[in-house]
Amino acid sequence: MKYLKKLPIFTAVLFSVVSTLSAAEIYNGTFDNLEGTFVANDAVGLMELPSGSTAIPGWKVISETGEPAAISWVDPSYPYVTPPPGSSFTLDLTDYYDGHPYGGITQDVATEIGVQYRLVFYIGALRAISGDYVQLDVSAGSELETITYTPSTSGLSWREFTFDFTAASTLTPISFVGKTSAYEGGTHDYYIGLADVRIDVVPEPATYALLIGAGFLILFSKRRSRVA
Repeated sequence: MKYLKKLPIFTAVLFSVVSTLSAAEIYNGTFDNLEGTFVANDAVGLMELPSGSTAIPGWKVISETGEPAAISWVDPSYPYVTPPPGSSFTLDLTDYYDGHPYGGITQDVATEIGVQYRLVFYIGALRAISGDYVQLDVSAGSELETITYTPSTSGLSWREFTFDFTAASTLTPISFVGKTSAYEGGTHDYYIGLADVRIDVVPEPATYALLIGAGFLILFSKRRSRVA
C-alpha cells in the first residue's frame, strides 16, 4: 500500500516533466485567419502574398532565392484544394508561378539550447502521371533538409513528414520554402502544398526510461492493491 501512497507524487512529477517537454510552440501552425487579414484576390478563395508579407498571423513570407516571389494563402472553401483531415487554411508555395523562384514562410520559435525538437507538417502534391513529385526545403537555424513527396495516387493528396533538429539558440528561425514542383518541365498545374505545422520535443533516453518506469510502478501498485 505504501506504493499507492507515493503514486500521486510520482505522477505529479511525471506530468511536470511532460509539460516541460511541450514548452516549444509554433504560433498559428494551421495558418488560420486569426486577425481577419485574409482577403481573397479572386472569387474562389485564394490570397496572393508577396515576399515580405506578414498577413498570415505569426508568419513572414520569404523567397526561395531572395528574388521577389509569392505564395497563395488558401481558404478552406477553395473548391480545388481539399485540406488534410482536421485542417482548414493551407498554403501553395508556388502561388501562380510556373517556375522559380518559389516562395516560403518563416517564424522565430523560442527553443532551449541543446534540446532536440521535431517539426511535424503536411506536404500536398497533385499527381497527374507516375513520377510526379514535390520538394521543399525545411530548415531550423543552420540545419536544413530537402523533403521529397512522391504521391502514389492521382489528384491531390497529403502526407505527414517530420524534421528533427537540435536547438543552438534560444530563438530558432523555422522556415519552409518551395524547391521543386510536382510537374517541373511538364504541362500540368504547379503546386506545393503546406499545412498543419507543429513542433514537439524529442524525449531523451532518460525520459523514456522514466516513462517506462512509471508504467511498471503503476502496474505493480495495482497488483499489490488487488492482493491486499
